Amino acid sequence: MSTAPDTERDLLAAEYALGVLAGADRAEAERLIGADPAFAAAVAEWQERLSPLIEEVDPVAPDA
Repeated sequence: MSTAPDTERDLLAAEYALGVLAGADRAEAERLIGADPAFAAAVAEWQERLSPLIEEVDPVAPDA
């Protein structure tokens, strides 16, 4: 079963907003943010939707 293109783009936007993308996927998301206002808006919507979660997480210092 294939994923619809709109669903894939929304997933990419969500993953970018979460900060879990790396390499080619991150570069593609950043390219889309600059080239596609609808994709940039989707990223902004995900960032807005996810931002309250930050208040629920205690900061953790990285290991040395």
